[in-house]
Amino acid sequence: MVENITFIRNTLYKCFFIGFAFLLLGILSFVLGQDFIFHMWNKLYGISPEIAKIITISFLGLFKSLLVIFFLIPALALHWKCK
Repeated sequence: MVENITFIRNTLYKCFFIGFAFLLLGILSFVLGQDFIFHMWNKLYGISPEIAKIITISFLGLFKSLLVIFFLIPALALHWKCK
């Protein structure tokens, strides 16, 4: 029983850290390449750069919240249960 809980906890931690790496990659690409990305959004989809910035920041914030809610909180709860 404890082995199953430990396996699930470790899997949730790994999912959190992989998602966190993707989040950092998204933030890094937002900071470094925002002019090019928003120009492409404007050219391909007709979205203004201001709206594209709002969409990107909203997505990154939602992704961060979902990472914490779905992966980190259950992993910490299982970690405390195993002790």
